[in-house]
Amino acid sequence: MNKKNSIVIFGIGPISKTIYYASTKSGRYDICCFTADQKYIKKDSLCGMPIIAFDQIQLHYPPQKFDMLIVNVGFTTGTIARKDMFLRAKAKGYNLINYIDEKADVMEDVILGQNNIIMANTHIGPMGKMGDNNFIRENIYLGHDFNIGSHNTLAAGCNFGGSCKIGNLNFIAMGTTVIHKIEIKDANLVGAGSLVVKNIGSGGKHMGHPANKVSEYIQKGAAV
Repeated sequence: MNKKNSIVIFGIGPISKTIYYASTKSGRYDICCFTADQKYIKKDSLCGMPIIAFDQIQLHYPPQKFDMLIVNVGFTTGTIARKDMFLRAKAKGYNLINYIDEKADVMEDVILGQNNIIMANTHIGPMGKMGDNNFIRENIYLGHDFNIGSHNTLAAGCNFGGSCKIGNLNFIAMGTTVIHKIEIKDANLVGAGSLVVKNIGSGGKHMGHPANKVSEYIQKGAAV
């Protein structure tokens, strides 16, 4: 990175702290404060940095001078919450950066949108593209020629064969394996440790070895 960006983190949970400490160690990103919705703020600071209510953030850290990074809020609130946070930040005029951990292995030709978080010890293969606001956890293997939409969470330890296609608003839980050329459409939950060997439609909860649909999946979302 040629120069440090001054960054506001939208989120005050454990992953926000993890990203702050990793950034401090590497020096790759300059994080200046945290923000959250007022009802979730219980103290004035986090990691020694101020916490500012989101409805006031543009007054203290204007989008003309500061970028923003939206951090994951967990599967219990659904990926739709991340989409809501993304749209709210964009509506305030913030540029949303991509966060790539210094220990991640991302091929140079990968096309990324905005606000993608790629954590440590992850391999992102060549000739792939990713939309906006995806959260790629630690120790993931993502094969060549992938096509990922927006607002997805791929939890730690997942493996994806080449030429996989993933739509929008999916949560794929820890340790899932997806074989090559599989398509997972929109708004699904894939349970931890699942083996996906056939295409998945939209709006379902899938689990097992091999994975099968066990119920519908409806996300409610939440602010943070």
